[in-house]
Amino acid sequence: MAAKNKTSKANLKAVAAADQANAKARDARAAAPDGMTASERAVAATAKGLSATMKKVAAEDKAKAAERAKAADAPTTRATPPTTPRAAKGGSKAGKAPAKPTAATRAQRRADAPKPDGKGKSPDRPDAPKRRSALDAAAEVVANAGKEMSTRELVQVMGTRGLWTSPGGKTPHATLYSAITREIAAKGKQSRFRKTGKGMFAANGKRA
Repeated sequence: MAAKNKTSKANLKAVAAADQANAKARDARAAAPDGMTASERAVAATAKGLSATMKKVAAEDKAKAAERAKAADAPTTRATPPTTPRAAKGGSKAGKAPAKPTAATRAQRRADAPKPDGKGKSPDRPDAPKRRSALDAAAEVVANAGKEMSTRELVQVMGTRGLWTSPGGKTPHATLYSAITREIAAKGKQSRFRKTGKGMFAANGKRA
């Protein structure tokens, strides 16, 4: 019974407190120009701000969608390449590879080129001295010697007199021997050499 009475008193106090809060709210609404309490005014402001933000986001989304639609509907245009100035020669555009010469152009260039004099030399180039062969130098040495000589002796005298030097061969005397014997076999009496013995040669009366 005591517990029931205690609960009833608590309920009465809660009801009285609620009535008192409601009375204060009514007084605040009556005194306020907008007819709202402070808490109601804060809730309304929050809701208003949220609504404005949502409207702003919606407007931005709508603008972006319009731009995308406009870009999709726009016709595709191809960029025109810039006009380049023509080159100074040939009338071709700058940066373009030069045209290949025609057969007539190549023929004209060959005709205008300096001609050799028939000996493989250009007209404006002085004649290069002809190099004496080992066979010619040997013929001169043996003709001036007036005696028979071996090819080893001939090679030595030719080098001493500056008539001919070996370009680097290991057995120039053997090479000279072969050349002399070939001339004797080919020319016979007209050869500048005659064989006098084994490995020995003399002049045949034909001076180099």
